[in-house]
Amino acid sequence: MNALPSFPQADLERIGMWGHSMGGGVTLKVLTVDKRIKAAVLYSSVSADFTDIIERWGPGCLGDVIEGEVAFGCNSSDILPLSLPDNLVASYFNSVADPDMLEAVSPLYHLDFVTAPVQIVYGTEDGKTSAGTPPGMVEENVRWFY
Repeated sequence: MNALPSFPQADLERIGMWGHSMGGGVTLKVLTVDKRIKAAVLYSSVSADFTDIIERWGPGCLGDVIEGEVAFGCNSSDILPLSLPDNLVASYFNSVADPDMLEAVSPLYHLDFVTAPVQIVYGTEDGKTSAGTPPGMVEENVRWFY
């Protein structure tokens, strides 16, 4: 967002955001902290509650990411590199096991800060594999805003 003024063609009064799956989760996080977003679309978004995300997909894995590698049931977005400092890895795994921390950082508990209109889209085929966002999250995600 802060880089947009460097683009002369950017209309800073009409900035929208669209996110799919994990990108939908990122979009919702941004909506809770940045009022410059004027509208958003969440397309088959993950849950706004990090506890749900950890319960469905787990906390991630430690390992080295090799192109195309799927290790320990994780995909490349789930793997924390072995090169990270031990204290950072420990902090991460401690935080994902701490219900108070998950609540503190989950957008679900901060929706009162969202001021932009939000469209939520799910398809009937979404979530049929473990990599996808389950259709049952649509009811939960819609409930966030009512």
